[in-house]
Amino acid sequence: MSRAKMNDLPSTERAQKARDYLILLLYDLEERIEDAVKEGKITLDTSSEIIDLIAQIKQDILDGKKRSEILTKLNDLKAKWKNLGI
Repeated sequence: MSRAKMNDLPSTERAQKARDYLILLLYDLEERIEDAVKEGKITLDTSSEIIDLIAQIKQDILDGKKRSEILTKLNDLKAKWKNLGI
């Protein structure tokens, strides 16, 4: 959906679409982690830690937790992702 179309939506609908999109991105990251394990790029322990964090973030989004709580975990995920080197 283009930015112009998103701006035309009511704020509650726009927020829901943003949450849905973020969840889809998190599923994609989860799949990338699983592929990295299969390719031997990361260990199973590392993948478990990151997939657990992704699952927590998705659950927080679905539970409607505060943005600040979600951002803290997203920043943690971002830092861990950078350390992976994949």
